[in-house]
Amino acid sequence: MTVLSSFNILPGYDRQPMLEPERTYVFGPWGICLGMLIALVCLAFSERREELFLDVLCIHQTDQRLKSEGLLNICAFLKNSDSMLVLWDPTYVERLWCVFELAAFLKSRESGTATKLFIRPTILGPSSMASCLGLFALQLAQSAVPWANPFHGTLVFSVLAWIGCYSVACVWRSHYRQIDKMKTQLQTFTVGKTKSSCCQIGHVDRQGRKIPCDKAVITECIRQWFGSVDAFEDDVRSGVAAALSEGLGKGGFPYPYVLAAAAPTLWGQADFIASRLREGEFYNAGVTAIVSLAYWLAAIPFLFACGGLIVHKFRRRYSPCLDALVPLLVSAFLNLVPGSGMFWLLMGLQTMLDDMLAAVLWATIISSSALLAWRLR
Repeated sequence: MTVLSSFNILPGYDRQPMLEPERTYVFGPWGICLGMLIALVCLAFSERREELFLDVLCIHQTDQRLKSEGLLNICAFLKNSDSMLVLWDPTYVERLWCVFELAAFLKSRESGTATKLFIRPTILGPSSMASCLGLFALQLAQSAVPWANPFHGTLVFSVLAWIGCYSVACVWRSHYRQIDKMKTQLQTFTVGKTKSSCCQIGHVDRQGRKIPCDKAVITECIRQWFGSVDAFEDDVRSGVAAALSEGLGKGGFPYPYVLAAAAPTLWGQADFIASRLREGEFYNAGVTAIVSLAYWLAAIPFLFACGGLIVHKFRRRYSPCLDALVPLLVSAFLNLVPGSGMFWLLMGLQTMLDDMLAAVLWATIISSSALLAWRLR
């Protein structure tokens, strides 16, 4: 789309840029709109070709004999698996089946086999999608808002940014508290405190027939694999607790997820590059390209890292009024300090240096800051 727009093949409209209100150039939001459309289509219809073992699908759920055989042989599947993906939510350590699978997988790696364990909170999916859609709206606003009146443009842009930061802060504060709760639960873990789906439905199937308790079958697996229930509980309090704590860390976004969520920013900036090329401003297009890549690879990850650090620091509950105020203060800090600070740093460098040199220096500073912030997470 950038190439087609730069050669004037795709239509556009005259608009005033944010930093040069005295001029106009032809602009078309083709890159960001088509990029978002393709991303959504790929997300909805693409299929991964990797083989996986998903217990609820691979173990028979209605034939009790086959189900019991599957449960008793689950350790063989775990031992022969290359890796394990844990989709964690607040109820994970309350379910005996989930905890047993993770403990058995870790035990199967005690012989020296590399432990490829990936732990992802389920909140990461909707949060990544919401962040992507929010950044799409923010980038589209920057492209569509008329900047003839800088105050109006800044107001619209800032309101969207504040709403997005506030929402993310609220969700992730709750998530960090859930991780703290998980660590407390694991310190006092016992099999007796766990749940099983069959226990929750009274050991009766849909036809009203009695069904055997999964918990009893899993307990037998535990004795075969760990020697005793007490040994299993000790292993959960140590090995499983350490694996979950390390895997979840402070619960923030992994870097690849941030880049995926921030992709609309790159697509939107590509439209600005196309507008520069359309006008024959190749030097300015190069400057915009450097700044755009730095925003995508470093500036936005820097904001995510700063936000994660601050929200994690103030994750505990306060009084109702203060509890509502904390996300607002976090949003204010992110928008006014690192957010606006990066913008004004670039403007300041461009007043003192050549635009290209200023862009390279700015990208270097922001990349170093992002690297430091991610190491502190």
